[in-house]
Parts: sequence; structure tokens; C-alpha cells
Amino acid sequence: MCGIGAILDPAGATGTECAQRVVEALRHRGPDGDAVRRIGPVTLAHTRLAIIDVQGGDQPLDSEDRQITAIVNGEIYNHRELRAGLEERGHRFATHSDSEVVVHAYEQHGVDCVRRLNGIFAFALWDERRRRLFAARDQFGVKPLYWWSDGRRVALASEIGALLAAGVVRPGVDRVALDHYLACRFVPAPRTLFEGISKLPPASTLVAEEHAAPRIESWREAPGSPYADLADDELARQLAERFVDAVERQMMSDVPYGAFLSGGVDSAAVVAAMALRSSAPPSTFTIGFPGHGPTLDEREYAAESARLIGTEHHATVMTETDFLAELTRCIPRLEEPCGIPSAPALLQLSRFAAERVKVVLAGQGADEPHGGYGRHQAAALLRRARLVPAAAAAPAAALARALPRAARARRTAHLLGGRGEAERLLRLVEITDEPVRVALLRRDGRGRGGRLRHRADAGRAPSEAQAGSQDGTKGGRAAAVVTAGLAQEERLAAARDVLRDVGGRNLLDQALYLDTRMFLPDGILLCNDKMSMAAGLELRVPFLDLELMRFVERIPARQRVRPRAGKRLHRMAMEQLLPAGIADRPKHGFSTPYDGWLRQSLGQEVERRYASRSELADLVDPAAVARLVDEHRRGRADHKSILYCLLELSEWHAAFVEVPETVGA
Repeated sequence: MCGIGAILDPAGATGTECAQRVVEALRHRGPDGDAVRRIGPVTLAHTRLAIIDVQGGDQPLDSEDRQITAIVNGEIYNHRELRAGLEERGHRFATHSDSEVVVHAYEQHGVDCVRRLNGIFAFALWDERRRRLFAARDQFGVKPLYWWSDGRRVALASEIGALLAAGVVRPGVDRVALDHYLACRFVPAPRTLFEGISKLPPASTLVAEEHAAPRIESWREAPGSPYADLADDELARQLAERFVDAVERQMMSDVPYGAFLSGGVDSAAVVAAMALRSSAPPSTFTIGFPGHGPTLDEREYAAESARLIGTEHHATVMTETDFLAELTRCIPRLEEPCGIPSAPALLQLSRFAAERVKVVLAGQGADEPHGGYGRHQAAALLRRARLVPAAAAAPAAALARALPRAARARRTAHLLGGRGEAERLLRLVEITDEPVRVALLRRDGRGRGGRLRHRADAGRAPSEAQAGSQDGTKGGRAAAVVTAGLAQEERLAAARDVLRDVGGRNLLDQALYLDTRMFLPDGILLCNDKMSMAAGLELRVPFLDLELMRFVERIPARQRVRPRAGKRLHRMAMEQLLPAGIADRPKHGFSTPYDGWLRQSLGQEVERRYASRSELADLVDPAAVARLVDEHRRGRADHKSILYCLLELSEWHAAFVEVPETVGA
């Protein structure tokens, strides 16, 4: 794992001090070494977390003729097989680093090299012969990559902070992205909450040539044809075997490694597979919340799993006071708020684990393809929702919204109100409807705290400029309505693009695929990367191993999920690996007791941060925030998700927008 940065500047105006600022901004991602190299119009910067070939794997990495120079963040799990094939074709390797296969695979296969890589990666390379900068992000978006261009220069980096440190862009709020965030808890690629900064979508490449606009292309691969005649028992047997193989691939390391262990099935299965393929007991790490019972304080269950499997187990704790302090620490590293209340706990846990290991395996990535969330059960309602007459849909939706603290009823309201299958699938993940967001974002946004500029990047809707002009002409509410409409159309377009891969599948198949390919990368996986790398810790997700997922996504959803039996096939498979008693536990990931805290001190904190005289008041309506807090505190509605997003947004705003004017370009 590493931090990477690259600046293509044909005019040659970018100095080495700019690249050095990029290095310093990425230092936490790579505390073991750094390098800056200038090659003609491009400058490459790299910070290294040494995992494979600790002594000889420094970067940048060159081809034999030095025509290709690469910087790589991540791990290539099939590097040994790729290396053997490339050596047979005459390629000569200078290191034992897994990252070097990127250089020679590109030499051999060009931009299609990405299709041969099984790993978690984001890389950039300079092709001197073709005079182009080429970059890519892995199939599931485990590793992030951000980019910016002013039409002449192109800059990209592992983190937004490196682009800000380079001085190429000044932090400002993207209003359309803000609607995305308050709707879904994350900002789907290619947008970010920062105006002018984009993120490369999963399974995408960027090609930047001198004096030409960057080109973004997807290399996402649709699943193979569904299995038609494999019984559940046989699928579960193969799933268990393939999963253990994936875990073994991801145990690849020349430094100490371990695993995060919660009280549930997924992380326990990772640890059990590690124990099967290792001669030494795995090291495991968990975090708990004293005084909140076994549902939230998972230390007891985790310790029992560790005892049954046989691990060297370590635990730490977090209190409510720790939570706020950790939130302040984590947002500058998270950079993109993603509405995940466990992010502060993950940061604390990552620091705790990094005291003993440099790599951890984790259980994230099982729920999305295997149907582990309530919204996957709700997806089964979509077929019936299509039968509801249009005249009855609106009153039924209104009645459902009126029911207090009824998450299922609100989800039903979303389903009934959707137009078309893609929109209804999107609504499964939305935490607010449009009226709530319009009420929150109806401010004029003219003050310094609401520096709301709109992009003119390629691929953006041309009517965005209308939203910006309406801030000053038709008032904040009109602008919020227009912006909400633009954001909705963007989400729909992105969802339809992903769903084309599985257009012939049923709605549940489509829901699982959309969750895995659109919602997972820019939410949970982004949080995983940023919080672990903030501590100089590499986090791997074997449930998303490419070879494993090629098998999983061919299993019909009706076999993976049954009514009131989410992750059914997954549990059948994991039972073959786990000691008795663990596989039957209810879903139990890393959680926090933030709902109760929001009814007490955290709710007061949210109100205080959005007071009428705060800088945030130029961006979000304090009265609308106060109503949400009051309804949640009194139990009239369940607003915990949006309130946490607002709390996180306030930290983000303070860290990046409420800054001295000297920050940025």
C-alpha cells in the first residue's frame, strides 16, 4: 500500500516543491519511504508502505528500456502467475515487488493490462513512447484515485488532500454532490463533495495526453451467464472452497498481518480461513463500547470467536467522549463524508492494530453480493410495487411517511413513489426524500461558508449552470429544487449504466449488483481505505477477491437470498468453516451506539454546529436541522442517519472550507 500522485504539465511550470507537498500530504499512507521523479512534462510522487519485497520494492518502477515508469498503490494478488507468463515472453524483472507486474503487463498488453490483474489497486504510469499518462482503479474500487484538470494540466492522487496541497485547486462545495450525500450518505463517482475534483470510478481508466482533455473509460466486466443447474449444497461447497483460496491469496505479505474480528459471521469466517491456511494463530483485533450491551459492545462475542478459532486476540474500547474527538481526527483523513458512524471507531481500531501488524484482512464486502441488508429483502417488493395503480401510489406513500419511526414504511413509500425500476432500486439506499433535502438546502449559499460553484467538466449536465444562476434570481428554494433534480438524474444515469451489465436478470439480481458496483465502492470501501491508511495500515477485503466474485455473481440471486433469509447461501458456505455456534449469530458488524448519543449530547452538538450565525448556516437551513433533531429526540421519527450525515458534514466543512484564504491555489 502506498500513496501516489502525478502532475502532467506540458508547460513545465510545476516545480519540485509542488511534488514535495504532495509527498508530505500522503506521508501517512506510506511512512516507509518516498520518491519524486520528473520525466519530461510529468512529475510522479510516491510514498511507500512496504509490504512485499521490503528491501527492493521502492518506486517508481521502470521497464527495461525506461520507456514506462509506474507508481502503484495496492496489491496484485496474482502477481506470481502474471510474472511467470511475462518472463516467458522475455520481460526482465528488476525487483520481487508485486507492483512491478503492472509495468510489464502494460508493456505487453497496453491499456488492457488492467483486465489481467486480480488485486486492489490504483496506479499511474507515464508512457514516454506514446507521451501519455495512464491511470486505473481496480474492479471494485477498493483503492481510491482522484483527479483534476484545468484543460492544460492534469493532476491525480490517492487522496484529495494531496491535490489541495499541490495548490492546483481551492476547496469549495459542489452543490449537486451535496444533494447526493444527503440522499445516499455518499457521493457516487465521478463527483466528490469538492467542486472541481473528480474521482475515477471503479474499473475505469484515465488517459491524459499533452494538450488534450483526459479520457475516462470503463473496463467493468459484466458477470458470466448464471448457473442453471447447480444445487444449493454444491454451490455452498464451492463457495467455501473458493473463499478459503481467496483468503490465502490475500495473506500474501512479507510483514506481520492479522484480521479485524467482530462478533458476526463474516469476519469470523475470514479468521477461520486464515487459521486453515496458516501454521501460526492469526492475530485478531476488535473494538467495543462499554455499557452498551452485547449488541453494540461486541468484545464478548469476538473474544468467544477468537477462542473457538484459536487466535492471538486484542481488544480496545471507545466511549462517547472518544467518539467526538475521533470524529474530528478522522474527517480530514476521510476527506469525503460517507455517513458511516463506525468511521471514528475504525480509525481508532486501525491505530490499535497498527501497533502490532501492517496488514489486516476484514469482513466487509459480503453483505452486498450476498443480500445481507434489509433493503435486499425490500427488493423483493419491487415486483409487487409495479402492480400498485398510479392513483393509489401517492396516498399510500404519504401514509407510510406519516408513521413515526417506521423504517420499513418509509422504504415502502420510496418504492411506491419511484418511477421505473432503476429509480426504485436507487430509493432502496436513500435515507431522505427530496422535500427533506430541499428544506435543508434552501439557503442562498452566498456567504463564504457556502462557496457553491458548479462544474463545467465533460460529462456534466449542461443545465447545471442554471442551478447556480438561480441561487441569486429565484431564491434558495428554487435552486435547491433544480439541484435536487440534477442530482437525481445523475444518480439514475449512473445506476442505469451499471444495470446494463445485468439487464436480463431479475430485480433482486440487479439490486445486489447495483449495491456491489455503485454503493459499496464510494461508501464502505472508501471509508475502509482512508481510515486504515491514516494509521499506515493496509486493509484487504477477501470477500471481494476478483476470482471469488466471478463465481458469486453467476449464482442466481434467488439462491443467494430467500425471504427473511438474507445471505442464506453465504451462511451455508461459512458454516463449513466455522465452529458450531458462530454461523448462527445474527448480523453483527462494527457498529456504534450513535443513535442513543444523538438523542442526548450529540443531538445538542448538531444543533449547536448549525446555529443561525454559524458559517454552515449559509449552506444548510438551521431551522430544518433543528426540526430533525427535535423529532428524533422525541421519538417522533428516526432521523439518525441524516443527523449523523449532518454532524459529519459540519466536521468536513470546518476542516476544508472554513480555512484561511491562503489554502489552495
